[in-house]
Amino acid sequence: MIDFNRSREIFLKIYDSEKLANKIEYYIGRHESKVKFFLMFCNKNRWEITLKQNPMMKLALIYAFLPTVWDRYKKKGIPEEIFFDTMTDIKIWIDDHRARTDEDGVFELHWLMHHMNLSIFKVGRLQYQKCIWYFKPAKSQNGTEFKFGEKVINMHIPRGEKLDYDACKESLPMAKEFFAKYFPEFPNNKYMCYSWLLFPGNKEFMPENSNILKFQSLYEIVQSKEEPQPAYLWLYGLKTKNSDLMKNKKETGSYGLIDQLPQKSSLQKSTAEYIKNGGTFGEGLGVIVL
Repeated sequence: MIDFNRSREIFLKIYDSEKLANKIEYYIGRHESKVKFFLMFCNKNRWEITLKQNPMMKLALIYAFLPTVWDRYKKKGIPEEIFFDTMTDIKIWIDDHRARTDEDGVFELHWLMHHMNLSIFKVGRLQYQKCIWYFKPAKSQNGTEFKFGEKVINMHIPRGEKLDYDACKESLPMAKEFFAKYFPEFPNNKYMCYSWLLFPGNKEFMPENSNILKFQSLYEIVQSKEEPQPAYLWLYGLKTKNSDLMKNKKETGSYGLIDQLPQKSSLQKSTAEYIKNGGTFGEGLGVIVL
């Protein structure tokens, strides 16, 4: 049974739009048997079966499942503040879908399903995901080993807020305390982050006092590789393929697409010049041991 009253109450605290709530409920009413079918799998944390559905079905499943997520938080005693901070990602990706298509729905259920499964939590400025180490083995300077397949906490930087160094730093001990209290069975001393923000080469075109480089300083970078696509996406909102950008650089000495890059911020301008001069983008793997 779908509890529309509870779904609406919770959803409107995440996304304050009666109009959208009405639209979602109307959609569920038209596709109720299909929604209920998929919810059986969602209840077993098997969201993967839903990932090929259309964006409105994905949003409908999130809407209908919110009371279950709420109850799971309550059962563990996790505060409401953490619940609503974590679920702000739903609003972010609804808005992203509308900006890209002028329609309602979500593309990013492959990401939001982790929120539904109680695998990702926003604690302070950053998000923390129960995860495993899926990279080559690495070792921190203090000798701590990160082995393939072992449990670690994967850190993410949600959209919508300034990347403030102090706020990020303050988030770390809060996360350690959070996992120790609510998930004591999960190790809480090893943290990782894989992002274009952590690529060591960023120092070549970013000012020393930039928030990105300050954020990078929180980590010990243990691996990195050239991979320009994420920087093009997050700096410029331009969707590209790594293979195309790497091919451009091999043939011309530059990743290219300069004429398509917005020049609104000082970082965008300096980065475009960096690209013209054959600069390198990539991603870095950082670790923190607490």
